[in-house]
Amino acid sequence: MGILSLAVPAGAVTPPNHPDGSTTPWAVQLAIMDTQDQGFVHCSGSIVSSLWVLTARHCVENPVMSEAYADVGAGPSYEFPYRLTEIVKHPSYDVALVKLDHSPQRPSLALVDAPVAPGSNATFYGFGGSDVLTEALVQVVGTSWDGHLFARSPSGVKTVVGDSGGPLVSNGKIAGVLSAAVTYPYESFIPEDYKFVPSSVFRDWFLQTLGLAPSPQNPAPAGPANPAANPTSVPVPTVPVAPNRIAGSNRVQTSLAVWQQGGFISNAVVIATGRNAADALAAGPLAASMNAPLLLSTAATIEPTTVAEILNRGIREVYLVGGGLQFDPNSVAALGGRGIQVHSLAGADRFETAVLVARTAIEKWNLQGRLINPIFLADGINFPDALSAGAAGANLYGVVLLTNSHSMPPATAAFLGSRAASSPRLYAVGGPAYQAWNSSQPGGIPAVGLVGANRYHTAALLAANLTPYTTSALVVSGVNFPDGLSAAPLAARRNARLLLTSPSQLPPESGTSLATLTQRQSSLVVGGAGAVSDAVAWAVLG
Repeated sequence: MGILSLAVPAGAVTPPNHPDGSTTPWAVQLAIMDTQDQGFVHCSGSIVSSLWVLTARHCVENPVMSEAYADVGAGPSYEFPYRLTEIVKHPSYDVALVKLDHSPQRPSLALVDAPVAPGSNATFYGFGGSDVLTEALVQVVGTSWDGHLFARSPSGVKTVVGDSGGPLVSNGKIAGVLSAAVTYPYESFIPEDYKFVPSSVFRDWFLQTLGLAPSPQNPAPAGPANPAANPTSVPVPTVPVAPNRIAGSNRVQTSLAVWQQGGFISNAVVIATGRNAADALAAGPLAASMNAPLLLSTAATIEPTTVAEILNRGIREVYLVGGGLQFDPNSVAALGGRGIQVHSLAGADRFETAVLVARTAIEKWNLQGRLINPIFLADGINFPDALSAGAAGANLYGVVLLTNSHSMPPATAAFLGSRAASSPRLYAVGGPAYQAWNSSQPGGIPAVGLVGANRYHTAALLAANLTPYTTSALVVSGVNFPDGLSAAPLAARRNARLLLTSPSQLPPESGTSLATLTQRQSSLVVGGAGAVSDAVAWAVLG
């Protein structure tokens, strides 16, 4: 799908409309107690069968099932008479299906038969900021590199908290599920554009969950033995579980699994947020500079399992990268009782945080006699190029700095200027970072641009040009960030390159890079089967 150019709305913002409730009987409002935030999460959804509601996965990520409720119709909602009895989360996308304890006896919405084209008009429905359903007429802008669908309100209607999970409806069918609003401008998209998971990417999962299509794990019976009578009854082959995987039940547990299986010998750990990539993108080389793991946290306070591992492994120093990370009072007391020092590296934004992390990493490298510290410049808004840069920096005793997409942040420019006298090697990884450097060239430091045709090509270029001596690879998802963060220091530990993949198919660029390795059979996948399928994991081995 292409990208349509639309004008940015100007002037006063038109408030959303309240539709006639008789036209939206399928609308659902959710109220779910969250185990991490200790409060109710309010989201939107739509009835898609007798008992099932479609919503956003992030709305139901940490539910207290005894305190998970729903109401149907356009509202207002005061009683929430339905309880949620089951939640099925999509393994890769921000969509989920939740099951009600009894049928509301309401009409349901189906998915669109084909993707909506740029320029198409559609309607978004959500309960954001209101206990009464609102609607906004939007125009489809197009899709981004990661497959998300974007739409824009010509009159400037914006999404608000509570809209997540609401449907984008085209010709009476669901074209997408609202995941978020655009926060930072990128590609052709502007802040407050609507970001949807398009129905086309989750259709198979949706039909299988509702029992409307055979599951790959449980194919439909083959039927009569006579092939002429039933020529399409062919059993679906099952892919064996791949042996070359490091994974946990979630991103936090995967980072702990990398620590446990990675052979790190260090008295330090680095912890960064796993909720978003912003502050964590520069943390990989810091962890590598101490031969330490990079752990992730998604909770308001760092998870008890992580604290227990720190206490059990004789750790002496903990580095917290980015704001919003903290230990609970009991953990603080336990760490202090062991003499464990906690250092915080947090700037006013991701760019300042990256500079603080880079300064600390260079100090650590220099203490080891590693005095040549290349600088990797990568886009700090979209994560893939920074993932690749982090692993290369970890391998080459370097650091990662971030650009604000195509522009150079003051903090990054100032740091580069301060290093100019030492004539560091500077690599601009990916198109946005190279454009940011080319437009300002801070400190007069020349840069080598490593810009591929896509994220997979860029990662392969880094491997071929900067770490050709690596003998194996770590392969991580190129459509989500967490596992790639944890993999960066492991890549340095294993003399491995980092390559990216889509969840279901190994990109040719990554396959070509793998074919050059002398110990390809030692390559690993980091992340669960939802992030990287077993079929891809087997392909990594060749």
